Amino acid sequence: MTEPASYSSVAHHSTKVFVSSTSKYLTDQRAAARNAIVGMQWHPVIMEDMGACTDSTVAACLNLVKSCHLFILIITYRQGWAPTAQEGGNGIDSITALELQHARDNNIPVLTLMADEDWLGNYGRKHNKRENR
Repeated sequence: MTEPASYSSVAHHSTKVFVSSTSKYLTDQRAAARNAIVGMQWHPVIMEDMGACTDSTVAACLNLVKSCHLFILIITYRQGWAPTAQEGGNGIDSITALELQHARDNNIPVLTLMADEDWLGNYGRKHNKRENR
């Protein structure tokens, strides 16, 4: 198996960076990642910028992952959409997990970031637990 490229080997102005995460709970983190990528004069490949296409969502996402030089994974406490077999998935793994596996299969370097438990998106979940005690 070929070793993944080092981060320094992908650092040029045409670097394409795929951002993968659940979308509903990580909008601020996704925006921050997009801004950081643009600030590096790289090209973010991010769901918010994607238009309509003729491919299935899974196929389109995996094709975009394969076209990138770096994969940023932002994770939190919940799993996102798990596409069915008819949708191009397996009904178990989330689209984020499928994207990550595709990046690994294609030797694309992966940078993993974890959303802190105290970020604002967790506020309601934490307080609901306290109220239900």
